[in-house]
Amino acid sequence: MKSIIFNNNNNNGYWKKQAMLVNMLALSIIVLLLMIEQVNTKEVDISTKDTKIEEEGKLENLAAAENLAYRHPDPEYHRKMVKVYVLSIINQLIMIAMAIGCTYALYQFFKKSWQ
Repeated sequence: MKSIIFNNNNNNGYWKKQAMLVNMLALSIIVLLLMIEQVNTKEVDISTKDTKIEEEGKLENLAAAENLAYRHPDPEYHRKMVKVYVLSIINQLIMIAMAIGCTYALYQFFKKSWQ
C-alpha cells in the first residue's frame, strides 16, 4: 500500500504546500512566544538604603523607620526607568512588526510558488 503523501502523483504538491504552511505558522507562533518571554522582566529593587532598624524602643528609631518607609526614591531613577521601559516597548513593537512582515512575505512567496 502506497502512502498518499509520498507518492509521485499530483497530490504530492498539495501535501508539500500544507506542510510548508504548517511550518510557517509554527515558526510564527514560536517567534511570538519568544517575544512574550522577553517582555517578562524581573522586579526592580528601588531601595537604596538598608531599612533594617534595630528595635531598641527609642523614639529616634521609630521616627527613622517612618522616614525610611515613606521616603521617596530619587526622581532621576524613575526617569531612567521610564526611559528603559519606553525603549523596551518600542523594541517589542518593532519585533512584532518584523514578525508580521516576515510572515506576510513568506505567505506571498509561497502563494506565488504554489500556483
